[in-house]
Amino acid sequence: MNEQNNYPPIFSRVKAAVIDAILIMMLMYTATMAFTMFDTINDIVKMIVFVFIFVLYEPLLVSFLGASLGHLFCDLKVERNDENNKNLTLPVAMLRFLVKSLLGWFSLISVSRDNKKRAIHDMIAKSVVLHVGDKK
Repeated sequence: MNEQNNYPPIFSRVKAAVIDAILIMMLMYTATMAFTMFDTINDIVKMIVFVFIFVLYEPLLVSFLGASLGHLFCDLKVERNDENNKNLTLPVAMLRFLVKSLLGWFSLISVSRDNKKRAIHDMIAKSVVLHVGDKK
């Protein structure tokens, strides 16, 4: 893939993050509604389900599909910076998510300064976000 000019603008990345946040809230709401159908679900099980949804949603999708659902909707893909068309490993995707979560929106400040438009969490994880759809 010719990567030149395939780096998405910050708006596309923010849009993907908002879509993912909405999807995570919908998943958590669905889990809550499912829990109300059963009287004997242990609180620990409920916590595990919520942690699984929140913490593993993005890393699992990024490592296996190369994108979260928000990324896919926005025609974005997360790849290793050093090897085109290779997904991040699950541990690296988890590190990327952890740094992204800890730094929040602050992590995106570096996007405008990096020639590959990488955020701080991308630099740490040695990843890059690419626009893979048709040029708009």
